[in-house]
Amino acid sequence: MEKRKVGRPIQKIGRVKIGLSIDGETNSYLTELSVNSGKTKSRIIEESIALYYENNKELTDKIILANKLKDDPYHHFRDVLKKSMDK
Repeated sequence: MEKRKVGRPIQKIGRVKIGLSIDGETNSYLTELSVNSGKTKSRIIEESIALYYENNKELTDKIILANKLKDDPYHHFRDVLKKSMDK
């Protein structure tokens, strides 16, 4: 593994580095969650994305199917989004 500085690998095996900038209220929420849960901000974001993906799997599947069928994907998107907002 190539290293930039001592003890600072450029990449970890099985992980990808992305750039993410947040500020304002979102950063405050994330800091508060980090302090209260004892988890890093990165871990909180990873878990949030996983939960979002699980909760919106139906929407994602319908959009993929619509794209394969060359149908209007936004028709399905609006329908599923409305259902998820009603929950």
